[in-house]
Amino acid sequence: MKLGISWGGFLSGVAGMSAIYYGYVALRYYRKELLRPQGRRPVPEQGHVPAVDNPSSSVALPPDPSVLMKAFVTALNAVLLEASLEGSGKEQLTGALKTLLAQYPSLYDSRFRPDMLHLVRMEAETQCGILFSAEELVKLW
Repeated sequence: MKLGISWGGFLSGVAGMSAIYYGYVALRYYRKELLRPQGRRPVPEQGHVPAVDNPSSSVALPPDPSVLMKAFVTALNAVLLEASLEGSGKEQLTGALKTLLAQYPSLYDSRFRPDMLHLVRMEAETQCGILFSAEELVKLW
């Protein structure tokens, strides 16, 4: 038996089947993203924090090392940009880096220290064209 199917009917059928297939995939795997309102993002649930009557008597928590590291990277980029614009030499950059590292004493013993020194080395070479040895970087602190 010969069926008379036109190209228009064929393409309509393929488009319909594709729409059904991709609709199923979207609902199956992306349901939460599709059903969530676009303007709102879910707020992560925070644990209950008890109110402190006297804030001066509360114990100050040490700053988060990752937050300090982000601040350090921002300050490092500013120092290196300034050094590259001024055409500073290695001695001037070394002094600026010592001053910068002195502002972040808590990062000295942090788990980020090796990565931090590697970042200083790579960025100084990239942005300023100044090479530091590992020994020179350790002496900066």
